[in-house]
Amino acid sequence: MSVFKSWQVILELIHDRGYTYEAAYSKLTKSDIQVMASTNNLNLIGKRGVNEVVYVSYLLDEKVRLQYAKDLIETIYASSDTLRIRIILVFNMKPNPSIKKLEKLYNIQVFWKTELQINPTKHMLVPQHTLIKKEDQRAIMANYNILLKSQLPAIKENDIICRYYNFKKGDIIKIKGTCRNKDADIYKYRYVAG
Repeated sequence: MSVFKSWQVILELIHDRGYTYEAAYSKLTKSDIQVMASTNNLNLIGKRGVNEVVYVSYLLDEKVRLQYAKDLIETIYASSDTLRIRIILVFNMKPNPSIKKLEKLYNIQVFWKTELQINPTKHMLVPQHTLIKKEDQRAIMANYNILLKSQLPAIKENDIICRYYNFKKGDIIKIKGTCRNKDADIYKYRYVAG
């Protein structure tokens, strides 16, 4: 699987989450990416607003020690002076369960290179997904005459779209669909379940 392809999807993911990054990241060639990956120096920093940062680090060794990953995460957190930092680690292979536990322990995201070969939001059968702001959730619940968010149909937190946008348990998502018989859009709502 291509590191370069996963890099392109990561750039799209960061952009789709509302972060900006230096133009130099998108100008890297396939050979630049390969050199950076071979020296374990393939990283990206994106910013959103004044105090939000996303840090992406590729860990492409065949076996990554748990302690190495923990040390990297703690170093990133310690070196950041921003209030909100998000960390995304990209592994060469599907991480083992102990590495996956880091997601909850440190509130990070873990992907593996294979997951990032295509952007799931660009597939023709995947409708647009939008996070509903907390202040708008009550109106939707009132409109559907429900008391609890969990009364909405569920989408799993580990669904690839939820992982792509980093939707979390308890969020409400608006899904825009189209009606085949009419030119109207149809909106459905989903509750993100754990």
